[in-house]
Amino acid sequence: MELKSNNYIVDGYSENKYTVAVITGAFRSGKTVLGLELAKGKYVDHFEDDWISMILTISSGLGMIDSAFAKHFLRAYINEKINDSVLLRNANFRPGDQTSIWNLNNTEDIFHRLMEVKSRVDVSDFLASNNYLLLLNLPSILPFVNFLFDVYPGLKALHVVRNGISVAKEIEAKEWWSDESLRLRRISTIYKTVKLKGEIVNFPWWVRDDEEEFFYALDGFSRALYSWVINLDFNHNNDDNNYQNGYIKNVRFEDLVGNNLRKTFEEVCIYLSICDQLEIGESVRRLSNIQISVSDSAILKKVPYELRKRVIHWLEHYEYI
Repeated sequence: MELKSNNYIVDGYSENKYTVAVITGAFRSGKTVLGLELAKGKYVDHFEDDWISMILTISSGLGMIDSAFAKHFLRAYINEKINDSVLLRNANFRPGDQTSIWNLNNTEDIFHRLMEVKSRVDVSDFLASNNYLLLLNLPSILPFVNFLFDVYPGLKALHVVRNGISVAKEIEAKEWWSDESLRLRRISTIYKTVKLKGEIVNFPWWVRDDEEEFFYALDGFSRALYSWVINLDFNHNNDDNNYQNGYIKNVRFEDLVGNNLRKTFEEVCIYLSICDQLEIGESVRRLSNIQISVSDSAILKKVPYELRKRVIHWLEHYEYI
């Protein structure tokens, strides 16, 4: 029997009604803090670093996979994920974990889903009766966000921005882009393998082809800073209409946990149409307890001039200096 690949599709069609939003930004920018607080909404489910969504979005953007197939695949995958999520099949019930369902939903809502929502038909009824929002928390996919706009018509995107110096310090401490990490590929992302000065190096996809040697020569802090600035460099190429038409909303992390906390969080809830699902005062109280350190820009003196210039541009753009 001859099999012709062009005869096959993944059916992403669904009659279920739900809304999808994306939280994105550089690594360690505060996406999880925002996502977990929004996930306290009564009909909000939050997928943290959903690997399939990230890989399909990035690989399509890089031309590694057929875009039409990737879109159908992702729609079908998310349909299945939502079904399992509403049924709490993959919920985290560990009480001490940050992402524990006991921290995100009240007991009555949890037991309603466990006892009353039992089938796909029940899931469809649940989605039709409630203003259900799926939050996909996907780091560093902003260059390819137009792919997701095609997958989910009406998608809203939140771009969380944090001071790059603070971001770089945290990434450096985790040694994500250390020499050892680049040899062993510790982070679950798409890599390109390059032979550099006789050594095999696995560069994350976001390192530009013409900057591989430059990136490899940097110290740990500067590599981390590069991972922050490249996200914004890529974003600069995004269609400005996405911002002007309200498809992408910037959220400064420092505003979210600082003096503009209530205004910032309320604006996000209004943007996502979930204000009625949250106790705004309680969210503000929790977010106000988050302490962040103030970053001294003097540390940039040790960063190579080419990178420092790019970093300063974005620090000024977001009013960090």
